[in-house]
Amino acid sequence: MRKVSWKRATALVSCTAMLAATTVGGLAALPAGAASTGNVYTVDLDKQLQEFDGWGLSLSWWATEVGDWTRVGSTGKEKREEVLEALYGKSGLNLNIARYNVGGGDDPTHKHMSDDRNTPGWRAATKVTKEDASGHDYVETTLDDYAWVGENGETLGWEETPDHRQLWALDWIQKEHGEAGQNDYISEFYSNSPPWWMTMSGCTSGGEGAGQNLDYSNNQAFVDYFLDVYEYLVSQGFILENLQPFNESGSYYWGVNGDQEGCYFSPEQKVIVLDLLKKEMEERGLDVPYNWGDETNDEVAYDQYSKGIGVNYDYGDETSAVGSEVVRGADRYTYHIYSYDRSGVQKLYRTAKADGKEIYMSEICWSGSTDDGENEYDPYSMDTGFQYTQSIIETVKHGGVDAYVFW
Repeated sequence: MRKVSWKRATALVSCTAMLAATTVGGLAALPAGAASTGNVYTVDLDKQLQEFDGWGLSLSWWATEVGDWTRVGSTGKEKREEVLEALYGKSGLNLNIARYNVGGGDDPTHKHMSDDRNTPGWRAATKVTKEDASGHDYVETTLDDYAWVGENGETLGWEETPDHRQLWALDWIQKEHGEAGQNDYISEFYSNSPPWWMTMSGCTSGGEGAGQNLDYSNNQAFVDYFLDVYEYLVSQGFILENLQPFNESGSYYWGVNGDQEGCYFSPEQKVIVLDLLKKEMEERGLDVPYNWGDETNDEVAYDQYSKGIGVNYDYGDETSAVGSEVVRGADRYTYHIYSYDRSGVQKLYRTAKADGKEIYMSEICWSGSTDDGENEYDPYSMDTGFQYTQSIIETVKHGGVDAYVFW
């Protein structure tokens, strides 16, 4: 993700999704040799690239901000519902895909992230158990430290948890597209960073020197945390159809004291975490698809795919994590387009189809340009709309993606 303001979400999506709305449904490719006479073209409807699943948004960070408006005053609830209706409602853009971010939650003494970007964690650190060579404390917790367990051990409803703001938006979307009888609702459960107390730096915005931040000894703990929150939310009635424990994890810009959550994972560690995730789901009797990817651009996405399938990690107990099995065991390949080219997105499309997978463009937030060079949305410029339109053409038409998701 990039350093953008949540305030842009409504304006950006409203502009660009309407431009692209007419392409929803099965997309047909225009053959290179299509016959034409003047402005009349022959379209080969038998040559279909994909069944298009739809359009959507990642809920962080805007949903955390908007979801809190009801606590500001009597008009707050009305305004937040207006925003959700404009984005996901049938009278609005009718978006149908939602990505929910399970927060790691930063060290409560840290003040380098704004409230909306510091997604609340689900489990607090309680006691120090050991110290690593770099001087950072590792900590462990017990079950009653989970955010949904009350003082007397009772299970709290999601409205009483620290992340109730983002969950309010997810609940609204799910009811709009589920209880209303629609069958197009698609959701994803993903993570930007493990909890701060699992990290090597003690900070959820990244590791020292923008490097690895989850020690291998905490791989299983991260998987347990991830699935514990998933199971709680499912018990609360949330539908979360795909799991993605990483976000732009192949990038080196996640550093200590940054302004948003992020964590670097090597291809090997990603394979190990997903292998452990598969094993833990089997132990718990869960059958949930997971994704591979979510890298910042097509080049990094293909590089991580290629390196991932080559991993063969020996656990030392006559078992190993086989990269080709883990990567190709994913239900869907995903990538972002903060930079891209047509040949790159087409290569990812061919790779996904060769492996029999869906492929999603799962995050982008164009900002246009301003005279002062700042990365801020300019409501008086068409630059942003043109950027989105061009990227939709490149990824949906030429790149064959099965969905297009805004940040």
